[in-house]
Amino acid sequence: MEHEQTTVACVARRQSAIIGAVLVAWLLVSSPAIGGTQDADPWGQTPTYLVVADVGAAKLYVYGMPGGQLVQTFQDIRLGAHAGFLPLSDGRVLFANDQGPELVVLRVGHHTAWIEGRAPLPAPSIHVAASPDGRSAAVSTEGEQITVVDLVTFGTRTFGIETGEPGVLVGHSIVYHRNDDPSQLEAFALDTLVDGSHPTPDGIVSIGEHGHAEALDDTRDRIYAATDRGIDVVEVQDTTMALAETWSYAVADRPWGRAFYLRLAPHTPSLISYFSDRPLDEPWGTWRNDLLTVDTDTGERQRASLALGYVFRFALSSRYAVFAPLHPDGDQAILVDTAHGSPTFGQVVVRIALAPLSEGPSTDGLPWEGKNGRSTAITPDGRWAFVSHDGDGLISVIHTGLRRVVHTLRTPTELAGTFTGGGSYMVTVQEGVPVTDFVGR
Repeated sequence: MEHEQTTVACVARRQSAIIGAVLVAWLLVSSPAIGGTQDADPWGQTPTYLVVADVGAAKLYVYGMPGGQLVQTFQDIRLGAHAGFLPLSDGRVLFANDQGPELVVLRVGHHTAWIEGRAPLPAPSIHVAASPDGRSAAVSTEGEQITVVDLVTFGTRTFGIETGEPGVLVGHSIVYHRNDDPSQLEAFALDTLVDGSHPTPDGIVSIGEHGHAEALDDTRDRIYAATDRGIDVVEVQDTTMALAETWSYAVADRPWGRAFYLRLAPHTPSLISYFSDRPLDEPWGTWRNDLLTVDTDTGERQRASLALGYVFRFALSSRYAVFAPLHPDGDQAILVDTAHGSPTFGQVVVRIALAPLSEGPSTDGLPWEGKNGRSTAITPDGRWAFVSHDGDGLISVIHTGLRRVVHTLRTPTELAGTFTGGGSYMVTVQEGVPVTDFVGR
């Protein structure tokens, strides 16, 4: 009897695998593309991977997509989630391992992944950025320091700064630093930086107060900085900087909120952000959240209602952005059209209900104090989006053409933890896809 049960189970598993393979093949050949036209299948051309960090468990997983095969596991890596992941176009992924502390360069490709290099950091990370040519990186760390890393030799130089939470960007041979007190952007020439020094900036420009989120637009020689007064547009030429204008957050009859997160959309002249109105004396399920899109060519801005509840970071592609708001009545994945020129650009195109978290945030406290939350990722081509179920060890796989969850990945660990102490973080990798956003997210 035991042999018969084992045989039946093996047959069932084989049948399940065949059915799963058929489902994936059907999705790839028959799924509608955005705008109603069928693009060439990107999966057959560019291997695609999903990198998942379990911050609390100090583990990193790499999956091959769309099948979801676990191709590599890394131990003793506690991702610096505030700095996030920074994928480059050649298959490298930069991130800080706060358990080192160190900057790690992960190479993903050829159905595997390996650590290409490590560079020591003086303290846990805050932000990470890379130069447009992918040869240098800078990491701001606790203790008011910035470490510059040569991504070829992995040599480092650390210099001191005076700041609050230091924002950092890397241009061509320049490190740009956002200072909080005084409120200004500072430029340091890489060739003048000496390890252990406390240099004077080579260039300075004043910006609005309480800067929090920057983006480097290498094609326009600009830096965009989200501050209390709006988005400051700073023109840069090496270490010379000048404030060109400030884009107000107020649009039409929606004057509330400010941006604390800012992303440069790939391959389109757009900035994407969101606003949150979070009165701490009101239930977090009533908090308002708006989407902000900015045409960087014209400065034209539009806002749209996004969701009630708690919105954290989002993932961005050239076609869609994916948000995963938390709400006491149920969580959802929200796809926003980010295809510049599309008739629905800057609008919510679908809301997809997600299975509830087994132990999500309580309605009695604040959402970031809850036991578990969610993270998001999306492929650069916008075909597939991912939303985690922290604490349950699950990841919903969303086919954006079908606009629904088509598969669920189960991770070896539970992805458990709060937003400030554990949980998951994800990024996708498609080698050869040009990068336009050079800041870890």
